[in-house]
Amino acid sequence: MSPFFISIFIMEVIKVMNNKRKTRKDGLYEATVRVDGKKYHFYGSTKTIANAKKESFLSNYKIAPLINLNISFSEWVSAWIQIMKNQVSASTHKNYEILMKKHIINSEIGPLKLKDLTPTMFRIYWQELLDSGLSTRTVIYIHTLTNCCLNQALDDGLIPFNPLAKVKRPKSVRKEAKALTESQISLLMSSITIPKLKRISQFALATGMRREEILGLRWNDVDFKNHCISINQTAIIIGNTPVISQTTKTSSSRRTISISPFVCSLLREQKIYDDRIMNHINLKNGKFPVSGNQDLVFCSQTGNILDPKYVSRKIKEFMNKCNLFEFTFHSFRHTHASYLLQRGVNFKVIQTRLGHSTFNTTMDYYSHVIPEMDQQAALIIEDILK
Repeated sequence: MSPFFISIFIMEVIKVMNNKRKTRKDGLYEATVRVDGKKYHFYGSTKTIANAKKESFLSNYKIAPLINLNISFSEWVSAWIQIMKNQVSASTHKNYEILMKKHIINSEIGPLKLKDLTPTMFRIYWQELLDSGLSTRTVIYIHTLTNCCLNQALDDGLIPFNPLAKVKRPKSVRKEAKALTESQISLLMSSITIPKLKRISQFALATGMRREEILGLRWNDVDFKNHCISINQTAIIIGNTPVISQTTKTSSSRRTISISPFVCSLLREQKIYDDRIMNHINLKNGKFPVSGNQDLVFCSQTGNILDPKYVSRKIKEFMNKCNLFEFTFHSFRHTHASYLLQRGVNFKVIQTRLGHSTFNTTMDYYSHVIPEMDQQAALIIEDILK
């Protein structure tokens, strides 16, 4: 036999012996590797498959050295929520906690291991949430928070890639911000029988401020001399308790805006009303409860924070009595912006008054007003030509 055929024969024998050594009783091939003192085993129907699993493990291990801690998705989300406690406002953190606990931590995908999450799982789960009746906006919010959470896991070496990176968030359909007409405003204001709530509603229409900003406004923030107010804090709900937060929704929400003489007189009227109530309490109880006096413009009769939910609920009741079912307290803000736009006020000025973080936010919310402004522009040009 020639040396060539002898060498071929020897190679085949070695191959068979190697295969025999690597083949288990169940017929699977095994590949092993030792990392940090621990031995890992990988199996496949062929030697190539077993080795591929081993190489994939080593590749992922380089990217995510903590991948084998076997942390569950819910465990990591819980830890991430705690991490975010000092990075966002108290109200925002509470929203994170409630939303993620309900829809992620206690969900069917919560017990899964971080490393076992796949894009398909999230695509299916997001659709299930939508089919259950959850709004698109809420599912998008969950998607955004989960994505941030998994990016942190990626940065910390717990996973080799973010499975949500390949998942498109649900398509958002922004609803047109509806504004009250002048006749609707007149009808509503005449129907509000609680003086303080009426003044709050008028103030909201006149300033475009958010509900939490209005209820967190202090007398120290009101400058009657220069006809302006400063927004520096908000009234929020933690659990079921209204509290004052020294932060605003965004950094741009901390702002100073001008107010009209009408608003100044409205605030003076509110001040007289509060002083009268305080004097009444002083006569009845001997002294005013200083612990509740936080210098708030719109406060309860004991000087405490007005519950934002109470204010929205009561205003909604008055709206419903006027058959204005499609409107809420937040509609005052939309009405403020829409009327300013219709009267030619610059978008940038409106952005500042509303405290939007970007110009695009203002444009997105109120782009429906632009066609009407465009028609006005055409008529202005026509007058010039004539």
